[in-house]
Amino acid sequence: MPKLWSNARRIDRYLRDQLPAPQRRFFEYRLGQDSFLRKQVKTQRRLHQLIRLSGRRSLKRDLRRVHHDMMYCPEESQLQRRIEQVFGG
Repeated sequence: MPKLWSNARRIDRYLRDQLPAPQRRFFEYRLGQDSFLRKQVKTQRRLHQLIRLSGRRSLKRDLRRVHHDMMYCPEESQLQRRIEQVFGG
């Protein structure tokens, strides 16, 4: 298990471009030689993509909620008028 954890950490650093040049070259050499490592990198790259997508969706949801609260809640009507004045809404 420690070797898998070590590989996952190294892959993460590789995907984030955080490996020093010599380590990066050696890692890329290993990628060319080791099909299992290539599969691990592909899987972890996909996980990175899914995490970023999830974060964007969460941010969009939060922004919609803030927009709704600012524009449609009665207690925020003064703020709404000021925003409309500034942005011409």
